[in-house]
Amino acid sequence: MKPLNKQMVILVAIALGLVFSGAAYAKMSEEEAGQPNKDKRDQIIQQLNLTPQQEAQIKQLQRFNRQKAKELLLRLKEKRKELADELDKARSNTIIIRALIAQLKDIQGRLIEQRVNDVLKMKEILTPEQYQKFNETLKNMRKRNIEQKRR
Repeated sequence: MKPLNKQMVILVAIALGLVFSGAAYAKMSEEEAGQPNKDKRDQIIQQLNLTPQQEAQIKQLQRFNRQKAKELLLRLKEKRKELADELDKARSNTIIIRALIAQLKDIQGRLIEQRVNDVLKMKEILTPEQYQKFNETLKNMRKRNIEQKRR
């Protein structure tokens, strides 16, 4: 195999891996950004016996994060489409592919960073007991969602 062809195959493999590895994460984030689980989240928050101040802080955090996540997810979707389009071309441009891969990594990194920051902010807002209950409830919900998807 010629070095250029080998390089192209490697780039395509990396690009496809990036696209598909972030798919599950992005899908989960898209669902959260679209708020289909809003009722569940409201239910969890009610179980925590929040003070009015805590409730206001969490609602503000959710509003801010929802908009930020939607923007990042839209950019992620656009970049995936650009990458797919470039890969579909008869003669794909490796420079463009590398740039798109870097942009995808950056966006995915920002999404992860946002999630981590959200966790840290929730820890600041909630008491240790509230946070423990919140975290356990989320883990149980995730477990149930995974089990439902397997059926």
